[in-house]
Amino acid sequence: MSYLPYILSILTIIAILAALPPLWRLGKRITIKKNNSYSIGLNPHYDHSATHRVAHAIFNFFTQSRVLERKIGYAHAAVFWGFILLLPEIIGFACEFYHIDFSLNLPIPAQQIIATTQDIIAGLTLVGIAAMTLRRLISPQNTHPSADAWIIIGMIAVLMLTKFVANAATLASATQNTLSALYYAPIARILSRVLRSLEPANYHTLIGVAIFIHLLIISLFLPVITRGKHLHILLAIPAWIFGHERHEYNATLDKDVGYHLLPHDTPEALEERILKALADKPALDENDMPSSGAKTQRDLSAKTILHAHACSQCKRCTLNCPVARAGGDLNPMQTQINLRQIIQNQRTRTSPSDNESKHHKNMPQPTLAQQLGLAETLWLCTFCGNCEKHCPIYLSHLPKMLAIRIGYTENGRLPAALIRSLQNLKKTFNPWGYTISHALPKKQQLPNKNNPQSPDNNQQNYVHNIDILWFSGCNATYNPKHHAADEKYLAILRSAGLNIATMTHPICCGEPAKMAGDIATFHQLATTNIEAIQAIKAARIATGCPHCATTLNRYYRELGLHIPAMHAIIIIDELLAQKRIELTAKEENLLVHPPCQLSNIRDARPAIQHIVHAAKMQATITEVDCCGAGGACAFHPSNEDVARKRRSNLRLNLNNKANVKTVSCCPFCIDQLNSTELEVTHLIDTIALKTPATPRQSTSNTRLGVGEDHRGSDARCGKAVLG
Repeated sequence: MSYLPYILSILTIIAILAALPPLWRLGKRITIKKNNSYSIGLNPHYDHSATHRVAHAIFNFFTQSRVLERKIGYAHAAVFWGFILLLPEIIGFACEFYHIDFSLNLPIPAQQIIATTQDIIAGLTLVGIAAMTLRRLISPQNTHPSADAWIIIGMIAVLMLTKFVANAATLASATQNTLSALYYAPIARILSRVLRSLEPANYHTLIGVAIFIHLLIISLFLPVITRGKHLHILLAIPAWIFGHERHEYNATLDKDVGYHLLPHDTPEALEERILKALADKPALDENDMPSSGAKTQRDLSAKTILHAHACSQCKRCTLNCPVARAGGDLNPMQTQINLRQIIQNQRTRTSPSDNESKHHKNMPQPTLAQQLGLAETLWLCTFCGNCEKHCPIYLSHLPKMLAIRIGYTENGRLPAALIRSLQNLKKTFNPWGYTISHALPKKQQLPNKNNPQSPDNNQQNYVHNIDILWFSGCNATYNPKHHAADEKYLAILRSAGLNIATMTHPICCGEPAKMAGDIATFHQLATTNIEAIQAIKAARIATGCPHCATTLNRYYRELGLHIPAMHAIIIIDELLAQKRIELTAKEENLLVHPPCQLSNIRDARPAIQHIVHAAKMQATITEVDCCGAGGACAFHPSNEDVARKRRSNLRLNLNNKANVKTVSCCPFCIDQLNSTELEVTHLIDTIALKTPATPRQSTSNTRLGVGEDHRGSDARCGKAVLG
């Protein structure tokens, strides 16, 4: 048996060499990404420091926190932890096989405790393997069938069995069993009794063969992992580290110039001036776009390529996708698999040869959306974030889907209804086509120079020290159903003594254009808003619309706006924690539908729970289930069968009961849910201030959460008013 170490060494070298080509090709695909506006190379900026991201990645990798969110995840975690905890024993087997002294000279009791623990861990690992096998046999619809999954399961099972055989043979050959480290190992002890029927001379051979197979399986793991779906074992930590990446786009903005509502302005004059301002903006060159999208696989970012290979194919994204649950053809996991196959079939050079260019010059090339089979289902995605929320490896699905949508729509491939909404955004600054004169008389009063209460007379006080800039959003501005909720938010914020400036020009934040892939329209709307927002210099931006909060906080940062934006629910929760307001209930029992843009992008469920608890109401917060309005889907009809099934799912999830009020805190959610024959209202309408406070006057320069004196004024003109 002396030749076995040489055979194992040769096979190990071959296995390592076989694993290198896939890793080399993947590394080359990532590093060739240059001058790509959607790649990591464009001024990368991260939400956290490198140390925080690395620590977060390692913590999630070893704790398997997302994996344990589902019951079947315990089987996966048992296998993973078992493999990690048995690494010292694997190293011991290798040293014993190659006659290397690895003994730590530990006392016999310590050795017995370690060996017994390892034996139990190996048994639990086999139990996890059995559970994973049964799940694939009993409910194959909840898993992705793949040959390499069965290969890995079989390899781990053989790994554990050879460990038991080697330990049992070692225990059976021991002259004094009570002094053996394996004496109290339950599985090894049972098997040793079976092996005692063998001739003592065969124990040494059996141990050598078992360890040889054990170490050979370890060597074969690397080439199998690098060529199958289990590549996520190697790429999980890099995917986590780069999962927080976002892009910084340095737009040139004039911070001192806004579009201000003049003392004697009329809605018509304001509309004319904003239209002129938008028309005067130069057309964006394609190279100046924050993202030109992904027309082909060559436009994919390095991060997208990394995440496509890091997908574990666990199917959690698809099982939690509201479109897939409603019978739609959208399958986030299959999109990742198809994307990986397209990338692997692509040559690694960045541009085709001259002969290829001549050959394909006049041939129409399919877009990436068409190659992925998303041409018909691309518009079903509502960007709710459920796929990212439940992904155990924290993969970024939404930026990839947005880039594919942008690339697909650059040639005008848009639903007709969405084209009308985008045209309305360009003409009237809102997707419904309402004029400014339709909204301003209902929402806000124009400042009057002759009015002694006008803030004009106190301009020096309100232009500075702005704690909150209130951004109503187009839905709350033009839909009378949401006017009262906006005023209620403002009343609660003012009662805490906050200095508030309000947006008086109803320009959409641009989220429908962004989600539709119309980057030029989004850029015009966003930069117009940014110029006016930066002129105010508020500490924070608040809104009652989760879509506005996400757009202002995420996409506006890419254009140079670094003022934090958040939903008013978050700020009210902070005020309650600081004991600056007290709330009371108008309703006793609530059923809360948490908006996906507020719960998945930033988990506001605790804030909602704190608010209803502070108002002493009984509330049940349902699981996050998208209403279907996100991703610009509110402005174009999607698949009717899918929409009908989604509405049915929402009715089951939000079934109105006696004396229970169904509420939400998103105007789009409320509009969609009311269309499902449910009676839904704003959460803020069910609570009231317990003791309405008189705003305290102060001349100090204070901000939310700092100091005790806060002013309750409402700035509405000059530079404090956007118009």
